[in-house]
Amino acid sequence: SCQDDGFENGLRCSSGRCVCDDPFEYNDTFENFALICGGSTGLNCMQEAWGIELQATLHQETDIDYYALEVLDADTVLIADLFEGGGRYTVHMTYFCPNGELGIKNCSGSSDDLEGITFCVADVREPGDFVGLARFCEPSSASEIGTVLVGVRAKVFPGGCDPYGLRILATYGAAETF
Repeated sequence: SCQDDGFENGLRCSSGRCVCDDPFEYNDTFENFALICGGSTGLNCMQEAWGIELQATLHQETDIDYYALEVLDADTVLIADLFEGGGRYTVHMTYFCPNGELGIKNCSGSSDDLEGITFCVADVREPGDFVGLARFCEPSSASEIGTVLVGVRAKVFPGGCDPYGLRILATYGAAETF
């Protein structure tokens, strides 16, 4: 096994090779993002307030993991933070209204464009660091679906496999903190 050969935790054996153990390894591009809420995922974000936690792994210095969530379009604030991990990270988050337009009213960090999409960006180094945004879309039907996109990349990569925990929340009242 990978462990018996002296490899660190976070590795698994695949086709005779030790690789990073990551259920979302295919999510390294916008074309292959991991849909973690909505569709046929079994997770439902069709309420005003909700929360999702997942475990994943960055496998190299240039790795960026991309996630998408289909959510109820609501006025609640979106927050993403990391609750585990050995390195330092940059977390990107954006929101698209049901009509496909960008729906960011307020951003906790700076903004940056990745592949032509504007994201709120924050460096997440220790507990309590997060990226957050207030959503704003033109009034629509309460059952319309918006899309949250989140990206996680290493700011300082510790090497090997870097497992992290990602938490994404839709919550009330957090807009005053940023």
